Amino acid sequence: MCGLNLQDVDLKQRELRVLGKGSIERIAFIDIQTRQVLARYLVHARPRLAKKAGEALLVAIKGGRLTSDMAWDIVVARRKKQAAIPKDITP
Repeated sequence: MCGLNLQDVDLKQRELRVLGKGSIERIAFIDIQTRQVLARYLVHARPRLAKKAGEALLVAIKGGRLTSDMAWDIVVARRKKQAAIPKDITP
């Protein structure tokens, strides 16, 4: 997901173009809720964040492309908070 660009998203058709194994392009379908969330993100959040992200779909707080490490940190932080774990955890 972190490697997706704006042109890889077709909200009308609810499709994402992704590169699979062997750099083969594949189409991944998204549900209606995901389409709605992505549409809101593209209209409201991404324009404020995208300072140096170029064509990146997912943008980090500092304006560059969101990396897989950054995404992992977000997931871990949210799960840690949900589980009320006070210390840092690692995989």
